Amino acid sequence: MQTNNALVTYTDLTTMLVPVTGLTAPTGNQIATRSFIDTYYRVNTTSSPYSTYSENRCPPYQTIQPQSLPYLACWNTTILPYSELNCQGNYNSFETWKISLVDQYGNAYIADQNYYFDIGYDYTYQTDIPPYYESGSNITTVAILEGQWQGFASFTIYAVETCPYSSACDGSCFSTNTNITELTNTTGVPGNCSLPPTPPVTTTTTTSAYIPVTGLSWANSSNATGVPSCQPSGWAISNQNLRIRYNIANSINCGGTCGITQTGVATATITVGGLNTYLGLDFTGIGEREQSNFEKIKFTLNGGSYSNVELANAHAPGGNKECKMGPVVKQYLVPPPYLLIAYTVYTLTIDFTTADSLYHKDAYYEVNLKFT
Repeated sequence: MQTNNALVTYTDLTTMLVPVTGLTAPTGNQIATRSFIDTYYRVNTTSSPYSTYSENRCPPYQTIQPQSLPYLACWNTTILPYSELNCQGNYNSFETWKISLVDQYGNAYIADQNYYFDIGYDYTYQTDIPPYYESGSNITTVAILEGQWQGFASFTIYAVETCPYSSACDGSCFSTNTNITELTNTTGVPGNCSLPPTPPVTTTTTTSAYIPVTGLSWANSSNATGVPSCQPSGWAISNQNLRIRYNIANSINCGGTCGITQTGVATATITVGGLNTYLGLDFTGIGEREQSNFEKIKFTLNGGSYSNVELANAHAPGGNKECKMGPVVKQYLVPPPYLLIAYTVYTLTIDFTTADSLYHKDAYYEVNLKFT
């Protein structure tokens, strides 16, 4: 005999094959309200009569249908190994971890919120000149932000290299080893999906900002471009070219694979339209908390009354915290906003450097422009 209009308990819901939202749903003999169901389970909230119920209504079991729209069902981890010849004629080995979000249909899931994956690892690091040895445990956090579906992290599994002041492998070397120990995350859904994700095909509608200048296109270069051990690194440009970011590859001494000083330059030549306008300028970013006088981005303006004037910069916060990172420190040498005269040509220049090859972990420096 089939029962109709039966109400469901918290425990009943766990047996109905309705996907969860990622939160841990309580169990018990309490009768579930719509508010409870919407909080802990992915249900079709547009179906009738469920869509007509108030938050305090207790829906009958036959009105509770699984959500048909894509939702985060699981995630995949793909490990991409690669190697490079080292100074001893052997090979340094590296791994790039690629984490992908997958929906219930096996397709790539575009994140509806920020998700974080913590990869724990043990490491050793030593140098011959000067003699130094360090070991410990650390965590690299991979962020898959709203609107994205994949995240990446790179690790040095084993490496031996000559020090910067040594021209050959004469004993003045450093070595590092890394052992991945755990992976935790904030998704609330299982990993190791059985289906590989299909890359998304998305159509987005954006509202364009009014830009009263022409020619805002960045010519940029980075010394890390094309260096396999320093990927991902370099410039990323978005928001109608109003946002430009330098992404820093993780350094070897902080569990990464990049062993060089990372530098970049970006320039844009603009022409102001028929009305004067003001340029606004802001910095955001995450920098090393080891040395404050390392890592720096600066913004220079040339044209009109400005003759290659450094308007502002941002640098690492420092603090002798080794591989810990923190918000960058902004400094305005000329207070904003900056008057740009109609029909005048200006050149915008952004210079970035890490100053050395050490203490970089998930760091970046970003410039945001605004015209008013």
